[in-house]
Amino acid sequence: MSKLSIKDIAKALNISTATISYVLNGKAREMRISDSLEKKILKFARDNNYQPRKLPISLRTGRTDIICLMVEDIADNFFAAIAGRIAELTRPLGIKVVYMSTDNDTEKTRELIADFRRQNVDGFIISPPPGIERDIRQLISDEIPVVLFDRPLKNIRTPYVGVDNGKSSENAVMHLYNQGFRHVAFITLDSDQGQMADRLNGYKRAAGRTGMPVLVKKIGFAERDTPAAVEKIARFLSSKSGIDAVFFATGSLALSGLEALRLLSWKIGHDVGMVVFDDNNFLRAHSPSITAVAQPVNELCEALVNLLSTNLTGKSNKKTEKIILPTKLVVRQSSMPLPAANPVTTPAAAPIAAKHKIG
Repeated sequence: MSKLSIKDIAKALNISTATISYVLNGKAREMRISDSLEKKILKFARDNNYQPRKLPISLRTGRTDIICLMVEDIADNFFAAIAGRIAELTRPLGIKVVYMSTDNDTEKTRELIADFRRQNVDGFIISPPPGIERDIRQLISDEIPVVLFDRPLKNIRTPYVGVDNGKSSENAVMHLYNQGFRHVAFITLDSDQGQMADRLNGYKRAAGRTGMPVLVKKIGFAERDTPAAVEKIARFLSSKSGIDAVFFATGSLALSGLEALRLLSWKIGHDVGMVVFDDNNFLRAHSPSITAVAQPVNELCEALVNLLSTNLTGKSNKKTEKIILPTKLVVRQSSMPLPAANPVTTPAAAPIAAKHKIG
């Protein structure tokens, strides 16, 4: 059975489609339509289960009640958790979320923004790739609400939610040092992303504080979870003498790293220590369990939804608040002192900054 349309109602009641449209769109009083005629049309629509189409509603209200969440990779554990929680938080608000992966590709992101603008989504939550500044500025200029997260863009005045990646990374390395590790390798992405640069800088600060050598290997984004990455990580680790711990800058790199360690026959907790930036259930269940920097997914999502909904409802004009949240180092078996290690007591790592707001 086809869906009942305004034309169907007009034909059945022998009333003009314009009159039907005015009544169904709440303009009966404005167009001086009698109460009896209004009630007749509404009763017919209700009795015949009339469902208004989305487009007329959006044209009348200017809202579609749809937002677009654009992340690097929706299959990634961290981004999947973000997407799921945002959906839970927006459902009671009557807002639907569409999810898209950008693959950290600037041109793809640009095309996606243009596509969803044509579909009149109400706003965007974006984890932006490098080089997308012009498009974000255009959204702001056109007064389309947009909130950035995970990685900041310099000189962009729009709401942002993230964590202190640099301090989190520095503290993770200091934890390893305090556990007796002296040659900590850092495996990261070959990327211009702000959060990756901050994690690398945090690692280097810790190395500078302790006098440890800087041992960095960068892996291309496209190959981060491929056999090529496994081979490159294994080759790097085996080429540097004395490595006793590895800090992986992302969860996907950690998976490739675990394969690399297996190829080298290095046992976590016996031959090498390990820490990962971003926590997930796999790291908790792994044997031995793996220490991780846990990002506050729930708090991140609450801040993102609050900032976007505030801008959607117009309660704050062009709100540009930036929220930086603390992470938590979840210490597990992989960062315990190795059997032959002799921990040296050093000043404790500086505590990760408590939640604070900038701007």
